[in-house]
Amino acid sequence: MNQRPKPSYSSFENLNLSLSHPDLKAQKPVLFVVVCRPPAPYSEFLSQFSDFLSDLVLSSDKVIIVGDFNIHVDVDSDSLTTAFNSILDSIGFSQHVHKPTHSFNHTLDLVLTYGIEIKQLTVFPRNPLLFDHFMITFKVTTIGCIGVKNKHRYSRCHSDNLVTKFKELIPSLFSSAPLTDIMEGKYYNFTPTEVDYIVNNAAASVRTTLDSVAPVKKKVISQRGPAPWYNSQLQNLKQASRKLERKWYSTNLEEVYVAWKNSLVIYKKALHNARTTYYSSLIEENKNNPRFLFSTVARLTKSQSSVEPCIPLALSSNDFMSFFTNKIITIREKINLALPTNVTDVSSSTNTLELAVRPDGYLEFFTPIHLFELISIVSTSKPSTCLLDPIPLASSTTVRNLGVIFDQDMSFNSHIKQICRTSFFHLRNIVKIRNILSQSDAEKLVHAFVTSRLDYGNSLLSGCPNSSLKHLELIQNAAARVLTGVSKRDHSSPILVSLQWLPVKSRIEFKILLLTYKALNNQSLSYLKDLIVPYYPSRTLRSQTAGLLVVPRISKSRMGSRAFSYQVPLLWNQLPVWVREADTLSTFKTRLKTFLFDKAYS
Repeated sequence: MNQRPKPSYSSFENLNLSLSHPDLKAQKPVLFVVVCRPPAPYSEFLSQFSDFLSDLVLSSDKVIIVGDFNIHVDVDSDSLTTAFNSILDSIGFSQHVHKPTHSFNHTLDLVLTYGIEIKQLTVFPRNPLLFDHFMITFKVTTIGCIGVKNKHRYSRCHSDNLVTKFKELIPSLFSSAPLTDIMEGKYYNFTPTEVDYIVNNAAASVRTTLDSVAPVKKKVISQRGPAPWYNSQLQNLKQASRKLERKWYSTNLEEVYVAWKNSLVIYKKALHNARTTYYSSLIEENKNNPRFLFSTVARLTKSQSSVEPCIPLALSSNDFMSFFTNKIITIREKINLALPTNVTDVSSSTNTLELAVRPDGYLEFFTPIHLFELISIVSTSKPSTCLLDPIPLASSTTVRNLGVIFDQDMSFNSHIKQICRTSFFHLRNIVKIRNILSQSDAEKLVHAFVTSRLDYGNSLLSGCPNSSLKHLELIQNAAARVLTGVSKRDHSSPILVSLQWLPVKSRIEFKILLLTYKALNNQSLSYLKDLIVPYYPSRTLRSQTAGLLVVPRISKSRMGSRAFSYQVPLLWNQLPVWVREADTLSTFKTRLKTFLFDKAYS
């Protein structure tokens, strides 16, 4: 357990610890964070805590946060609870405490996890002699950790000095042996047992002497093959560096040491450049192939999903086979129990059942059933968990259409949260390989995995409240910081300006206005043009040639202000004439981005 540098926030305190097992090897250690938030106005806390969470998930795959948040998460109607849970859902954190943790029967102490599972969470009764809060315990299961299982080989280090020293010690080993008199003509009659004893003693003495002069050393065998960017030039540089290293070990000369260090720096720079060039070419060749880019990034980061599947190590292939075998046996037993024991006792009206019992029987037709029977069968069936089932029985408050998640109140909160969780997963993977990517290559990955998700179907978010769009802004700000390497304490607007990125709300307006221009110029589907009504004044006015649109009357108390037919004229009429009168689509895009950019950052 090691303490990490903690960022300072004015609305809460935090302590960051890094947890790692000494006998297990993981890509990154588990972050264990302790948070304490005093009772205070929460607007600043929500903003700072969302930035804090986004920084944590970008720096680690597995995060555990515990502490006293002073938020009544058990009260669903509380506005702070609603906003707090929305932040957790959008980033992908799970909250595990669902019992009172305070003497006033409110849930204030929380356990939040990201990318890691906990079990056996227990809230103990309050001890009035110690504290007014309850103690919480839980167990953590580390997933994705493997034992260190490297292959080794054993060898001795030989040199001329060691050989000479070994030869000098050999005569003293056999000075007292009885066979030393053989050269003088004396012979001894030894039994086979005595011969074995003498030979074993001599071999043991030689081995002991050899171990003292040149001990056996264990070396790790690298099983990795050559990297695709590793070429002959890098191999020559590595050999030259190793040669200088061995020379310095044998001579201990300062000039040799300096030459070795310089050659090592040259080799590392060449290795970094070769690796960067290789992946830069891959990204450039496949910048329009997100599937290939995803597999490349996943291979580099050795991760496929934000939460890895948990398979007990004790299970074997026989257990896997036995599971399905027992399942088939259970089904057969249930069928046998459902069938009559004596076919002759069955009435003559059950011809279909007799036909099914016979080995050579088959179904010719289905017997019609009444509506109440169908309702009874469907209502007692288990909920469906597969998208391929013809009758999904489980009710849901959301539905997916063309990749967009629609909820029952058309708030698109579920869609926004899904975008945030997926984007943070990809951003975390990009952070892991950011040091081998150039600025342009990293930007291509960000556009392929993050901004493309922010822009897909974003016209549906027109008119959404700023509280919903703030989650998407959090993603955009995190992506900008990953690209530029700017500290999270710096303001995000100058970073977005340097990258020439429009804010999330301006990107939505850009999409709406682009669809409007295409519809007015017969470059889009006709049903969109039918929703747009040009403005023609009843008398001659200067505005009759301004290209304005009619803003329909709507009911703002409902969802009318978010309708395409209302948002289009509202935004279009706010454009200056030099933007609306663009001759070509490319010119309109350029002028529109310039106008929205100046409007957002001026």
